[in-house]
Amino acid sequence: MKKIWAFLLSLTLLLNPISVFGADTDYGSDMIPAGYIPLRNAAEISGANVFTEGEYVIVEYKGVTYKYKQESFDAYTGENEIKLSYPVIIRKGKSYAHYDDVAYLFTEENDSYKETKKTVVTLAYSLMDTYDVPGTVFTLTDGDTGYTWTRGFGYSDIENNIKVEKDTAFNLASISKVFTAISVMQLAELGKINLNEKVTHYVPELNIAPHPIYGGDFKDITVNMLLSHVSGIPGDLFDSFYTKDTYNKDYMNKFVENINKEYMDNKPLERWSYSNSSYVLLGIIASRAAGFDDDFNGFIEYTQKNIFEKTGMKNTSFFADENIKSKLAAPYSRASEPKEKSNLIVNALPAGGLYSTAEDMSEFMKIFLNNGSYGEKSLLTDTSVSVMTSPSGYDMGLNPQLIMGKGMYITEFLGVKMVGHGGDVAHYHSDMQLSLDNKIGVFASANSSSSVLLSSALTAYALNSAVDEKIGAEPEQGLIKSTKPIKPGAEALKKYEGYFTNIGKISVFDDESLLINDYGLQLISQDDGSFYSGSLGRITFETVKGINLMLLGDGPKTVLGEGITPEKIDEDFSKWEGSYIPYNQQEYDCPVLKLFKVGRTEEGYGAVKFTTTDNQESSRMLLGNTLEKDMYYILGTARNHGKVLKFYEENGLQFLEVYGIKAVKVDTGL
Repeated sequence: MKKIWAFLLSLTLLLNPISVFGADTDYGSDMIPAGYIPLRNAAEISGANVFTEGEYVIVEYKGVTYKYKQESFDAYTGENEIKLSYPVIIRKGKSYAHYDDVAYLFTEENDSYKETKKTVVTLAYSLMDTYDVPGTVFTLTDGDTGYTWTRGFGYSDIENNIKVEKDTAFNLASISKVFTAISVMQLAELGKINLNEKVTHYVPELNIAPHPIYGGDFKDITVNMLLSHVSGIPGDLFDSFYTKDTYNKDYMNKFVENINKEYMDNKPLERWSYSNSSYVLLGIIASRAAGFDDDFNGFIEYTQKNIFEKTGMKNTSFFADENIKSKLAAPYSRASEPKEKSNLIVNALPAGGLYSTAEDMSEFMKIFLNNGSYGEKSLLTDTSVSVMTSPSGYDMGLNPQLIMGKGMYITEFLGVKMVGHGGDVAHYHSDMQLSLDNKIGVFASANSSSSVLLSSALTAYALNSAVDEKIGAEPEQGLIKSTKPIKPGAEALKKYEGYFTNIGKISVFDDESLLINDYGLQLISQDDGSFYSGSLGRITFETVKGINLMLLGDGPKTVLGEGITPEKIDEDFSKWEGSYIPYNQQEYDCPVLKLFKVGRTEEGYGAVKFTTTDNQESSRMLLGNTLEKDMYYILGTARNHGKVLKFYEENGLQFLEVYGIKAVKVDTGL
């Protein structure tokens, strides 16, 4: 889970590099120039001894002493004076040096992908420094040559001075879905699962009520629909989704029983909507098809024997045993704060419970880079690999530029086609991307809530650089069209005003800009009809299927929000206004959503805000009435929208039920 602006910024970083990494030659500004990295961090993580002596930074590395004069081009190697290519600079009390002047810290015998390594090192340290990230790991694999390069940056555990290494473990969150999809495809190859078969054939007890507004018959859902997030089942079931340190096996073993208490989000095939629940259900189907009676343990055992053991992934599992725990990077909110006291366990194993290391993931990626084979072993047929990494053919609805395979996303960045998946959980953020055309795979992970921007940027730029380097191409320049701000006037801007899902209210700020009210973010009008924010990047408004959309990106665009028409809330709604917290949680439970604020907007529309485990608050989501008393739904059709909220009184207390969570009212007012 993450605050919406952080999620949007992570997409901006992927699609709009110039706003974040543009060149800067003004060495007197507060900005860190492109190519610069924090000298002490880079040297110490490489094994050097670093200290300050007057106006010099001293680096002792492999028997050689290097002296760098701060705010100067002057330096010494031993007793020999040298001139740096770039000056050492000071920003906020820290010394920064250009990669070209400290490349000796990263020189290796095998010089393959030299430029890509430079890109990874500079970008990793820059992002870690900017976003206060304790540790990061990166790996690159070439499927043609078998060459692998893995490097850790920063710390797995700051307090105990433990560095990130190639065998440091991370929670990979939603990258789990790739492994779940592989399990399903393997069983399909054996004839134990038919991808076109109805889900009720494998889970006969499934029985989800249709949505009060959007309808939906669970009996129409096929396995294929689950794989591509178009089934219409409730996207998330959050009760016991997280626990602290200890697993709750009932999340999976009672999953079907609990999801049967919910409503369909929409009709099957009606729209694409990212769904954790779809992959939990796929894991259950795989476990049962493989002959296991226990959905939780069966899924763990199947993946262990049929994926991890076959690829020699010794530090990978859907269950954090003592081996995993001993290698697990400590969780942080940010590097400047103490590590968290507890690790959050994801009980929705097939959707987000995987633990792995960069070393293991470099081996795993070879499966896709070699058409399903790993050495002499075959984990998937080339047909299955093609099915997983090719467009599913389903209508992606309001996401016309989004292409979905089976458990894999298909995207493009700077002209390079990428297939992969990201993973985000409270304190860990990861990303895996593959260029199948060039047989290169990259993976990155980090261990803080603040690292939400890091992994996807690192993999995107690294893969693009690696492909260019492998094929001998010059990096393409001038990809992003420059624009200039204009002042169209407040009247002309009023057509953009309104409420948007995920974003909240958009209003006119002045004669040249709009304002995202809930986040105080200005969008400046541009001469090409777009809007620009230094934080978000390029914003455009387009109409798709009669719905006004807010889109992000200079090239491929991502849907940020869907325009919605507010509805008048009924008079009885006022008695439910107030704050709610999860009810009857066990000591080891950690709710994904820990606070619900129910109230009204300035115009009197019913609204709800969610606060997540990592203290990120959503925008106000508007509510519409349903056909039954004291039931409301979140307006809109994308993920998390259309979700039904039920209110009721019991034993003198007021309760709210949503996402499978029962919450009790503790005070009044939004």
